[in-house]
Amino acid sequence: KGKYLLTASLRVDGSSKFGEDNRWGVFPSGALAWKVVQEDFMKSIKAISDLKLRFSYGTSGNNRISDYLSFGTFVNVSYPLNNQPTTGVVLNTLPNPGLKWEALQSANIGLDLGLFKQRIMLTTEVYSNRSKDLLFSSRIPASSGFATQLRNIGTTSSKGVEVTLNTVNLRNANFNWNTTLNFAFNKTKVLRLSEN
Repeated sequence: KGKYLLTASLRVDGSSKFGEDNRWGVFPSGALAWKVVQEDFMKSIKAISDLKLRFSYGTSGNNRISDYLSFGTFVNVSYPLNNQPTTGVVLNTLPNPGLKWEALQSANIGLDLGLFKQRIMLTTEVYSNRSKDLLFSSRIPASSGFATQLRNIGTTSSKGVEVTLNTVNLRNANFNWNTTLNFAFNKTKVLRLSEN
């Protein structure tokens, strides 16, 4: 009867930007919702016109990097040889065959509350996001001949609470007065940008 809701999906993405063993990323997600207001024990509480609890968890991938960065690429250079300009090629980027998808893990708990025939509506969201295997240009030993290399090395965390309050203050044939208030408390941390 629409009281209990379930959504699930599985996304599989492939990208030739990554190493041969890491081309494919698998990203599942799911969401549950419970329309509490439709339960029998809520029918006697006339002031509550809507009450729903929600939970979701999912992962998504990022491949927004330039092409061929998992390979060693070459560029043309000119240099003098016997007082004559000579053209050659040199390695421009250090290969990284282990390069893989960046992943974002997201969890969310939500509450939707409506009072007095939806004259007051409150939506609350509590979320936690964690990005891992960030595609980050990291410093490497100078003995490699390069200063940096694109690697899966970073981790960040983002947590917060978001609240939206909508009220219908006055509504008639000539005049409508609604109010919307938003509150957000967010905290983001960089947890890791190097192996150490």
